Amino acid sequence: MTLTLVMRTWASLLTSKMLGSFLQNFCSRKWPEVTRIIIFFTAITIPISGLNALLKFFTSALSTQIRERITKKVHELYMKDMNYYRSNKVGEQKLNHADQLIAEDIAKFSSQLSSVYSNLLKPLVDFVIFSYQMKKSLGNKGPLTMYFWFAFAAWISSIVMPAYWRLQIKSQELEGTFRARHKRLIESSEMIAFNGGETPEKKIIDDAYRSISSYSAYSNWKQLFSNISMGYLNKYAASSVGMTLVCLPIFLSKKYADYDASQIASFYVQCTRIMGGQAEAVLALFDLQKEIGQLAGLTIRVWELIYRLAHPEVLNLPSEEDNPPLFIESNTLTFKNVSIYKPDGTLLVKHLNFSVPKGTRVMITGENGCGKSSLFRVLRGLWPLCVGTICSPDRQSLKTFYFLSQANFVPIGSLRDILIYPKVKSDLEDVEQTDEELREVLRWSQVEMKVGETTLDFDTVMDWAAVLSPGVKQRMAFARLLYHRPLYAVLDECTNNIAPEVEIRLYNKCRELEITVFSISHKMELKKFHDFELNYDGKGGFSWIDLQINNHST
Repeated sequence: MTLTLVMRTWASLLTSKMLGSFLQNFCSRKWPEVTRIIIFFTAITIPISGLNALLKFFTSALSTQIRERITKKVHELYMKDMNYYRSNKVGEQKLNHADQLIAEDIAKFSSQLSSVYSNLLKPLVDFVIFSYQMKKSLGNKGPLTMYFWFAFAAWISSIVMPAYWRLQIKSQELEGTFRARHKRLIESSEMIAFNGGETPEKKIIDDAYRSISSYSAYSNWKQLFSNISMGYLNKYAASSVGMTLVCLPIFLSKKYADYDASQIASFYVQCTRIMGGQAEAVLALFDLQKEIGQLAGLTIRVWELIYRLAHPEVLNLPSEEDNPPLFIESNTLTFKNVSIYKPDGTLLVKHLNFSVPKGTRVMITGENGCGKSSLFRVLRGLWPLCVGTICSPDRQSLKTFYFLSQANFVPIGSLRDILIYPKVKSDLEDVEQTDEELREVLRWSQVEMKVGETTLDFDTVMDWAAVLSPGVKQRMAFARLLYHRPLYAVLDECTNNIAPEVEIRLYNKCRELEITVFSISHKMELKKFHDFELNYDGKGGFSWIDLQINNHST
C-alpha cells in the first residue's frame, strides 16, 4: 500500500511534466511532438488507473484485516468467563449497546483507521516530493514561503476547528439508542399490536431519531465555519500566494528573460501543478484532522469495550469473616449458611441450609423478585457467591446442571443443532446413533418432526424461533434436556405453554431418568409431583418443607 502511494505521487509528477511539455509544443505548433505526447499520455494513464484501483483495494483490505483482528480478540474476551452476561447484566458499569459496539463501531473504527493511514501517508509523500520539485523550479524561497503560509493557516484552523472526537462519541451514542428503540419494538411487537400501542411507540422512535437529527444539525453548523476557513486559507488564498511566487521570477529574474511564450506557458503549468499538488496535500492533512478526530471518538468507544471486557467490574458485596464464600466439589448438592445477594448488594435470602438427595424433585416458591432464580445464578457462577459454602458436583459440566428458563430460547442451526445444544455436530462420535437418541427424546416430549406440511429431518435448517409455536419451543427445550440427561435440571417457569397431561409425563420421565429437578413455579397444583418445597418469604427468610409427609397425610 505504501509503495502504491509513492508510485501514484511519481505518476502525478510525470503527468505534470507531460502536460507542461504538451503546452510548450502546442504553442510552438510542433505537431509531431504533440502527437507523440498524446499517445504516450494515453498509454501511461492505463497503469496509473491501475494504481488508483490498487490503492482502494489495499485500503479496503487493510480495513478488513484490522476489523478481523479486533473482532476476534473482542469475541475471545466477550465469551470468556460469561463476560457476555456480566458486561450486559451485572454491576453498575454495564456496557451500553454492546451489539452496536461489536457489530458497528469496530467496523467504523477499522474503516476510519485504514482511511487515515492512506490519507496521511499520501499527503506526506506528496508534500515532500512536491516541495523538492518546487525548490528545483523556484529556489528555496518557493517552498519556504508556502510553509510559512500553511503554518499561519494551521494556527487559524486550530482556533475554529470543533472537537471532532466529542461529536463522534455523542453521535454513536445517539445511534445506539435509536437502534435499541427499534430492537425493543421488534421484540415486543406482538404485545404492542395486541394493545394498540402504535401511538406511544411511534413517539418513542420518533423522539430517538429527532435527537439524532438535532445533534447532526448542530454538528454540521459546528463544522461549517471550520470548513469555510480551511477551504479558503489552504486552497484559494494558497493559490494566490502560489501565483505570486510563479510570477516573480518571470518578471524579476534574468534567468527567464529570453523565454518565449511557449516556454513561459510550460514553466507556469509545471509550477502551478506542483504547487497545486502541494496545496492539495496540505489541505488533505487539514481535512485529516477531522478524520483523526472522528477516529479518536471511535477509538475511545472500542477501547472502552475492550477494557471493560478485559477488566470486569469488581463488585463490592457484603461478606462474613467467619463464613467466607467457598465451593467444594462433592457428590451431593448441599448449601451451608449460603446468603444470596444481588450484584447491587441487596440481600435476597440469608443463610440457606439444606441438602438435596439425588433423584428428588424440589419446588421453589415465593413472591416475584424474592430470589428464586438467583440461587441458580450463584450456583452457575453468573453472580458471585458472597457468604457460605456450596457443595456440588462439577458446576461447569454439562452433565451436572441444565437450565430451562421461562424465556423460549431457541438456538440457531439445524434441527439436530437445536436439540444437542450447546454441543455441535463435530462433538458427536456417531451421528446416526445420536439421531436415534434424538428421535426417542422427541417422542418423549411429544414433538413431531413436522412443521405445517413440511416433514423435517435432522439436517433441516429453519428460522426456528419464528416457525415454532411457544408450546413446541418449550417441549423442544425439554427434549434437549432429556437428551443431555444431567444430574440436576432447573425448570424456571418453563411449562406455561405445555398441556397439564404432557407436563406430568415430562416430570415423570425426569424421575425415571434419575434427574434431580428444581421447579420454579407459581402453580401450586405441581406440589404433588415434588418431594420438597423451598419457600422464600421475601424478607430474607426461607422454609424447607418435606412434601412427602404432607402429600402422604393429604
